[in-house]
Amino acid sequence: MAKKYVFVRMPADVYNLYKGIKIKMEADIEKVAGKPIPLTMPKVFKAVVSPNLNRNFIEVDLNNLVDLAKKGRRGK
Repeated sequence: MAKKYVFVRMPADVYNLYKGIKIKMEADIEKVAGKPIPLTMPKVFKAVVSPNLNRNFIEVDLNNLVDLAKKGRRGK
């Protein structure tokens, strides 16, 4: 069965804000994991929004973030 994709339009300033957050998250992951692990934008959104991954909607648990970054596309 084919995957379904949803494209979301968002203002450029919002995208740039999340792009900055993505870069900071990747730097934090590199500090914890010891190697660079790229994040996709859906993973960034999930890390920011999901209460399972962050403690208080401001502070993201780095160990959970590393685990999320290491998950493959099929290992959701």
